[in-house]
Amino acid sequence: MTKKKEPVLPFESSKPDDGSIESLANHLPLDDLARLIEINSNRIIVFNQGTKTVDELSRYFSVCMNGACIQITVNDELHNNQSLSEEVEDTLNG
Repeated sequence: MTKKKEPVLPFESSKPDDGSIESLANHLPLDDLARLIEINSNRIIVFNQGTKTVDELSRYFSVCMNGACIQITVNDELHNNQSLSEEVEDTLNG
C-alpha cells in the first residue's frame, strides 16, 4: 500500500532541511540579502493584515538599506501630487 503524499504548501520547501539555507542566511551580509530580495522583487508580494490588502514591491524603491536593517517599500503611489524626482529626492535625503 502506497502512502498518500501530503500537499506541499507554497511556503514549505519540498527538499529535506539540511540546515544549509539557515547557514547561508546567517553568513550573508545584509546588503547582499537586500540585493537578493531586489533581484526577486517581481516574485514577492506583501500582505497587510490591517488593511487586508496585498501589495507588490515598489518599482522604484523596492529594497534599500535603512541603518542596520533592510527596508522593503510597497507603495508606488505619489502622495500629494509630488513628481517622481521630488519623491526620489525626499527618499534619498531621509
